[in-house]
Amino acid sequence: MGEPTLEVLVKRVERLERQNRRFRLGGLGVLLAAGSFLLVGAAGPAKTVQAENFVLLDDTGKQLAVLHNVPKQGPTLEMHDSIDGKRRLALYVDGDGPGLTMYDHEGKQRATLEVEDGPFLALEDDADKIRLMLGVQPEERGQKPGPFLAMGLLQGVVMRGALLRPEGDELCLGVYDSGGKLQSSLGIEQGKPGISLRNAQGKVLFRTP
Repeated sequence: MGEPTLEVLVKRVERLERQNRRFRLGGLGVLLAAGSFLLVGAAGPAKTVQAENFVLLDDTGKQLAVLHNVPKQGPTLEMHDSIDGKRRLALYVDGDGPGLTMYDHEGKQRATLEVEDGPFLALEDDADKIRLMLGVQPEERGQKPGPFLAMGLLQGVVMRGALLRPEGDELCLGVYDSGGKLQSSLGIEQGKPGISLRNAQGKVLFRTP
């Protein structure tokens, strides 16, 4: 019986953690001074407006939206709520593809939708830990293409929880301990069900068929 592997998650978890750090260090949420504008065109309305930053303010001077470039991230549109100015949404495009991140009322990152080599959605708790990831894995590094669902606690290359991966006519569910080691798996391969149990060191204690 095939067993689920964490390779399907590693790139995506690391990408989300890098993206989160970039937003924190990139000065998002801080009022940006308007860049130097360059108006291109002859007399009459300008046809092209160029600037490093675009800032949208309300009638009281509160920042509502910012369009600018985040270092090592790319062009980013950030939107804030009109009550306390907390960041609530960021739309961006980097070298890997487009992404959309949503934040809670405290400005903490809670949901991210991205399209890299395959689409995926990640949901985080209020401690910035990924709790659920749903996506489509492309064919790469020997991995079969198909959807996956991971639930639990995902951080770096360590996962505690469960990973479900349908692969064609096969279906496999893996359960991992706090160290990211596979402890048990349940699946269907070639129409036959199977199960395996392991100890804390990863040694197989029971397997069928």
